[in-house]
This record gives sequence, C-alpha cells and structure tokens, in this order.
Amino acid sequence: MFGHRNTTALYFDRGQLKLGDSPLLGFANMLDIVLDMTSGLDRERLASAIFDARYTIINKVYSKDRNHSARPNWITFDQIQALASAKDPSLREKEISHIVDAIRVATAQYWDKLKRWMDKILPRPLNEVIIGGGAAYHVEVELETYFNCAWQLKKIDEYSSVYERTGQYIPKDDKLPMIPMVWGSGFITQVQETFNLDEEQTYRYSTSARLVDCFGMFDYLLGMETSQ
Repeated sequence: MFGHRNTTALYFDRGQLKLGDSPLLGFANMLDIVLDMTSGLDRERLASAIFDARYTIINKVYSKDRNHSARPNWITFDQIQALASAKDPSLREKEISHIVDAIRVATAQYWDKLKRWMDKILPRPLNEVIIGGGAAYHVEVELETYFNCAWQLKKIDEYSSVYERTGQYIPKDDKLPMIPMVWGSGFITQVQETFNLDEEQTYRYSTSARLVDCFGMFDYLLGMETSQ
C-alpha cells in the first residue's frame, strides 16, 4: 500500500499474515525532496500537478515491445508549467526546467528508498503482489520493472493498428520470473461501482486506490458475519 505518509507491506502465506512493515516511506518523501531543491512551491499544488500529469497518460500505450508504461514528460504539461512564478519568459523557462529536474531527481531517490526497503522486507518467491494506494501510480514504471511485468496488449479492432491494455500482465523479460501485480486485488472496479466514481475520480485522484484497503477490510468482515 503506497500511501502519502507510509508505505505498508503485508505478507500472507496460505491466508495467514506472516509479516508486516509500515515505515514512513510515503509519497510525502518525494514531495519533500522536490521542495528542498526548489523555492516557493506549494506542497498541495505540486502534488496535484504531478498527479494531473500522470492521469493524462494513465492508459497510454507507448510501444509494443513490452515497455508500455512511461514517465510523463513533465515539462510539456500545463499543470507543471503553472507551478512556476517568474514573470520574465527566460527566467520562467529556467524555473520550469528546474522544477522538472527536481521531480526527476526526487522520483529516483524516492524509488531507491522503496526498492531497498522491498528488497529487505519481501520474501521470495511470491505468487502475486497486490498493489494499492495513490502513490503507486507515480512509480508504476519502476514497479513493472521490479516485478518483471508488462501489460498485455490487444488491438482495439481487427482493422486497427492501435493497441490498448487488456488489464493482464505478461513477463517483461521472458528469461526472468514474473510476479503478477494485481491493482487493488480486483476491488478498484468494485469501489468505483459502489461509490459511483467516474474515471477522473478513480484514476486522476486515485480515489479507488485510496479506498481499496478499508473497502477490502469491510468486505472481509462482512464475509465473516454472513458465514456465521
């Protein structure tokens, strides 16, 4: 669960919780690095701009060679450009470039901390990993590489050259083992339907991903009640 303050891992073996850890490795760490490298940025506006840019390309297919996900080209997005406060065109351009560089550096450092933590806490082998939390979308590219996952694609129709994601993963590298990623353990769509969330609420604001953990617990407790 990739949250704002914490990142949480729970390991289950045959339905039993074997280990768990929840360090302060949330998305706030990434924002802190950007703020430390820049000046005058508002935290909420920064977070909103990053997720607005991410939402814009959430389902885009970049290639057919199993590298289907990519980081937004931050500098091209109006939301990121709007973070700059300089009025002079040349100074504004430099400020935007500085903000973009800070986001790139912060993302790399944020992922490095997450990777070293996951290397330490996650046992091997794993049958699957269930992903939740809005911050997971920010490091989707890294997660796919880490678990050796690539989106399976299909043509939108038999006459088209345009591809779309099927919602299923295949190995990014056939020579390496794949640990299938399950986004929200199937609950994201259920949460979306239950709370009547539109696509923007589900993906742009990550509302479904944020509710997956508590909704899953509710569903589990409800199942216990009805089974007695």
